[in-house]
Amino acid sequence: MFDLHSRLVIFSLKTNLNTSVKIYMMKSLTLLFVTLLTLVQLSIEISYDRLVYEALLKNIEQELAERELVREMSRQVRAVAAAASAVPSTATVTKTFNGVEPRERRSSEKKSYPRNCYFSPIQCLFTRS
Repeated sequence: MFDLHSRLVIFSLKTNLNTSVKIYMMKSLTLLFVTLLTLVQLSIEISYDRLVYEALLKNIEQELAERELVREMSRQVRAVAAAASAVPSTATVTKTFNGVEPRERRSSEKKSYPRNCYFSPIQCLFTRS
């Protein structure tokens, strides 16, 4: 009887051990699966953030390029204006920017004083000879 009892105890222990090993394996697999899902979700979020940051960087680079273009164009306009003011006043100069001719000035925009006057426009009106 002792032998049968000991066999039952051993069988019960084996069954319990197998059950606990199975439970441990299931817990380990569940933990591994949850960890894997978390890593996948994290990698998806990182790639999405990278796309957002790349789009933002591209937008900023484009804006900086546009600002630099505006700066360069204003430098060219100032250089053309400076070159035009350096030309003697008796010569007729047409200012062009990238091959575009300027419009004809209105009569209200035309100067009513001599171009070789060194005074202010009001003083030039009174100092004409």
